[in-house]
Amino acid sequence: ILIPYPYAAEDHQTVNAEVFTTAQAALMVNQSRTSAAQLQTLVLDLLTQPQRLAAMAAAAERLATADSATKLADVIQQVMLNQ
Repeated sequence: ILIPYPYAAEDHQTVNAEVFTTAQAALMVNQSRTSAAQLQTLVLDLLTQPQRLAAMAAAAERLATADSATKLADVIQQVMLNQ
């Protein structure tokens, strides 16, 4: 469950959350339009659906970049060497 911070620069958190929701890897909740009770209901509902959670986990895994930490370190190293 993703709740993007509505005041983030250029609303980038919503943009990022939409990638996950479009891939069916997450649910997005609008911070200003939800309550603690609604969030509780959503969480409890998901917990009763292990197959849905497994499907969401698989979808999230498909979005992952293998060895992302290593790739990021390589990019940083290249930038530092070229300065």
